[in-house]
Amino acid sequence: MPQRGPGRPDQNGLALLVTNEPRLWTAPKPSSRATRDRESRIHEGRTLTGTLRWADGQYADNTCHLRGTYGLAWQPYHEQPGAGGTFRYLAVPVTPVPPATNHPANSR
Repeated sequence: MPQRGPGRPDQNGLALLVTNEPRLWTAPKPSSRATRDRESRIHEGRTLTGTLRWADGQYADNTCHLRGTYGLAWQPYHEQPGAGGTFRYLAVPVTPVPPATNHPANSR
């Protein structure tokens, strides 16, 4: 069986998220206070690239080094009546990128 995961940087993949939580796809207001997850936010129109630190790097184990650049575009998925009835999905293709030589093993 072929190896999968971080040991195989030559494989394509897809990150897929379906949610009815609007705070995930809605950009924070400019006046919002700084949060621990601000570098990892996945709101509409965001582009993720480079090093994403948790709480300004206070939790090194939560630091993620991205080798690629990932634009985020949420799409409608399903509507149900009632509160929380709007579902959206985020599909982010992940294509092979040559591994960086100076990043730790938690690179994506």
